[in-house]
Amino acid sequence: MKILYIGVESPNRGVHLCNEICKQGHEITCVVLNEVEYDGDIPIVLHKNLTKITMDSTESLNPQFMNLKLKKILENTDIIIGAHVPISPMIGYLGYTYNKPWTVMLLDVPTDLIFQQPERKKQWECWLGILQMAKTILFNTMIAKKEYKRFMGKEFPDENVITYGTNMPEEFDNAGIDIKGDYVVSSCRLTPVKNCLQIAKALALTKNKLGYVAIGRDSGELNQITEFCNDNGIEFSHYENISEVEKFTLFKNASMMVYPQKTEYIGGLAPFESMFVGTPVICTDYDVLKDLYGEFSIYYDRSTEELAKKIDEVHDKERTSIKLELMSANDYCKEVATFERMAKDILHILKKEVTKCQY
Repeated sequence: MKILYIGVESPNRGVHLCNEICKQGHEITCVVLNEVEYDGDIPIVLHKNLTKITMDSTESLNPQFMNLKLKKILENTDIIIGAHVPISPMIGYLGYTYNKPWTVMLLDVPTDLIFQQPERKKQWECWLGILQMAKTILFNTMIAKKEYKRFMGKEFPDENVITYGTNMPEEFDNAGIDIKGDYVVSSCRLTPVKNCLQIAKALALTKNKLGYVAIGRDSGELNQITEFCNDNGIEFSHYENISEVEKFTLFKNASMMVYPQKTEYIGGLAPFESMFVGTPVICTDYDVLKDLYGEFSIYYDRSTEELAKKIDEVHDKERTSIKLELMSANDYCKEVATFERMAKDILHILKKEVTKCQY
């Protein structure tokens, strides 16, 4: 197949996925955003059948620009796929204009925020209205599929739920399994929904003197976290845009990763990365996270006091005593969260859609 992929998620993740699709015998043109690309000094090696085009977000959401830019590619494309929901108007427009089958990877449906924020609700009403014209939709979690049915009354088969892959550099495979670091790490946007301030508050209650390393763009919590850590003698470091090697090195040398979000509707990938490295993971006990990480994460009841208790329990254990558990978590993430697995599952759906259009 010849595939056009247009993504508004992390460009690196999009390119990793498209590389794996190419390895399975297909040609892809991959359009990604340049604003949030990282590791620019060490670009990902592209498969010979992958063409990468970078644009800014204004260009990627401009129908006239995209039509002119991609005209020749679209004429020879078998199917168009988009990631994530904000790109659905563009994908639907291009599919209709060129009479091509199309689909979108729906990466989380933030139901709570849709109801809380009128502007977001208007956006989602528009996006979902367009998505109902798609023959098929891909979901990253069972919760996203369930919420889509809640809003639109339409159900898709479970095979349309495909765990988003994560990069797993070979040199970091279980690299931290014997390392008991002296800090806790998080890797997500610093936003109230991700609730990283709770990590700092929990560390203030622990008996162990642990630092806190936060990786991710600031979306409203950085100042609060910094001030709280300063006031409570917690060593705090923040990294906004670092290389894959630097990120995985921080995972490897951590005592544990904590993923403390306070929403039942959003998944995440950082815990998989930590499992791959061999570092323990603590998550809040939402179903969306339990569906993703199963028995291979430790869960807490969402309270700061319980998180502090879990942090102490994990740090107090010698790595030798939990080594088999960490190795099982590593095996699990390599089974369900690789780009190779994701590409295979996506291609299964895309082939069916292309075949339908041929008859």
